[in-house]
Amino acid sequence: MPPGSKGTGESRTGSTSVRDVVFDEDRHQLRTANGPEIMAALRNLTISLIRLAHGAQAAIASTTRSLSRQPKRAIKLITQPTT
Repeated sequence: MPPGSKGTGESRTGSTSVRDVVFDEDRHQLRTANGPEIMAALRNLTISLIRLAHGAQAAIASTTRSLSRQPKRAIKLITQPTT
């Protein structure tokens, strides 16, 4: 098995690779109960909201960094629907 693979035998595409690159998911230490599944769902929600607001080709990493510096903008993204 190649180094860094999760051992599932599945190829890593779509939101899984985005989550790993942007959120460094493979190094995350949460391993108990439903924590990993909940965090993956929250990361997927974040990626989906960014894509809805900024388009399918949005730069997820730079948008995430920008939102982390502007919490009011992040809250607006969550609370106000896009048109």
